Amino acid sequence: MASIVDKLDDGNIVVCQGDRCYTTQHFHICGSSTVAAEQAAEDDLLLFAVLEDAFLAQESAAVCSKTSGAAPRHMRALSSAMKTLTPTASLAHHDMHINAAETFSGGAPSLSMRRDAIGCAKFWGA
Repeated sequence: MASIVDKLDDGNIVVCQGDRCYTTQHFHICGSSTVAAEQAAEDDLLLFAVLEDAFLAQESAAVCSKTSGAAPRHMRALSSAMKTLTPTASLAHHDMHINAAETFSGGAPSLSMRRDAIGCAKFWGA
């Protein structure tokens, strides 16, 4: 069984299942991701954390580069896979993030979200 073993000050989480641990890198841009992780079944939690982080990384790349490219398509595919693979996790927030990737607005999860808050400099050198 997996569990959230730490909530980091930067908004990311550490999820462990047995001796395997995963530290998210992009949960800081979406508080709903942590809430969804807390609600996910223990059997789904590690997979949820990895896939959700990949989903949010796509948004970050689109917003930071100001080029949506394939990010929205990849995000839709990840979201669809997650609905099947992690059925206990709430994914209601995904549409807002896909829209942000399409418009590179950085408006998700709030209108005050700026490129620096998303982590463009930290993760993308922008």
